[in-house]
Amino acid sequence: VLSNLGALYHKTGDYRQAEDYSKRALEMYKRVYGEKSVHPDIIRVMRNLGSTYRLQGDNTKAEEYYKTPVSLLRQHHGPHTDHRDIAYSLYRLGDFYGNIKQYNDAHDHLMEALSMYQRIYGTDNPHQNIAELLGNIGGHYFRISDYHTAVDYSHRSLDMYKKLYGEDGCDSCMGTVLHNLGVSYDRLKKYDQEKKYLLKALDVRRKLYGETTNHTQIAYTLLSLGCNMARVSDYDKALQYFHKSLDMYRDIHG
Repeated sequence: VLSNLGALYHKTGDYRQAEDYSKRALEMYKRVYGEKSVHPDIIRVMRNLGSTYRLQGDNTKAEEYYKTPVSLLRQHHGPHTDHRDIAYSLYRLGDFYGNIKQYNDAHDHLMEALSMYQRIYGTDNPHQNIAELLGNIGGHYFRISDYHTAVDYSHRSLDMYKKLYGEDGCDSCMGTVLHNLGVSYDRLKKYDQEKKYLLKALDVRRKLYGETTNHTQIAYTLLSLGCNMARVSDYDKALQYFHKSLDMYRDIHG
């Protein structure tokens, strides 16, 4: 219950309460399972605390709670053992470093996680974890303005999602990869490709959340499509997309 309360307060943006309940949950889990236990509940709460501290701007504590699961899991499974929990913790640590703009550390941990996942699941075998991580690596390269490499990893991610869910698959991560491909092509000034992938992202997100549902991801893709139309001087369509996006954001946020 303490853990669930912490997660709920985190979702509502009340990070002080999230921190309080998550720390109380962690202390209790440690009394139940042991100080050095790698029980999934302990690892999960540690990662949640890492996210909570990052969002409060305390990156020192956030780094501690992201790094500790990696250390505990390596002590438990062995320093040279490939394990999906270690790979996922490396991924989350790399994602944290990316969010605080320590891009070299982000790259190293994300690539280490990818290599481990590929050794576990196979290089050519489609897997949700690998597809998601490939997309995240694409996002990393976008942040450092290496848009060609961002496109490459995003396409690798998208190809794997298609193998998992089919050409017309409907998955939130797939929608994110399609959107990210669109904005990467925007930076490369390939506006036809940008439009193509943004429209696909819009289609996936509408299938996922509902054709008439107001959702921030749909609104964001509509906004990006408006920017695309403006760049190619199709101002009537740009205005249409901007107004649709604005109306949706107003319905969501008031």
